[in-house]
Amino acid sequence: MAHRSGNGFALIEVIVVLTITAILLVGARSIMEAVADGADRLSESAAMADRVANADALLRRLVGQIESATIVPNSVEGDDRQVRIETWCEVPAGWKERCTVELAFTANDCGEAFMASGIPGGPHVLYAGFGTGFLRYLVDPAYGGAWLPEWTQRVTLPHAIGVVLGRDTLILRIGERG
Repeated sequence: MAHRSGNGFALIEVIVVLTITAILLVGARSIMEAVADGADRLSESAAMADRVANADALLRRLVGQIESATIVPNSVEGDDRQVRIETWCEVPAGWKERCTVELAFTANDCGEAFMASGIPGGPHVLYAGFGTGFLRYLVDPAYGGAWLPEWTQRVTLPHAIGVVLGRDTLILRIGERG
């Protein structure tokens, strides 16, 4: 048995205290790593939500600015994989100019992506990693609507364009009429 003097600690007491301190430090480090990982995941999730919201807003602006009152010949023409629209694009100088935008599904490193080209700033990947996607065109909104897999009519415009991204569908109203 260890004999203890009045002011000292026994070796076993020192070892126990050091062991408990080491366990607490390892536990604290694990907790801090978990908090940091959670913060990273939250930051990535917020960035993804921002990208999706910005893509949604851009698409709604581009498709919503197709003029339905004065139809430009071929202002909407597309199939289930891509559509070309004549619309208004914001330019860096601060105003809007007529532009031809192509929205298309393409293959990329993550599988399939939905891209916009023909807008200032170069081609933009709007959505990625959603599985399969396709486009639909709303010809008649009555009674739940009639959606077509392509739009080749030169005299009229669809009421909306549906962008199907895996299990999600984004419905983009055209001009003032949708």
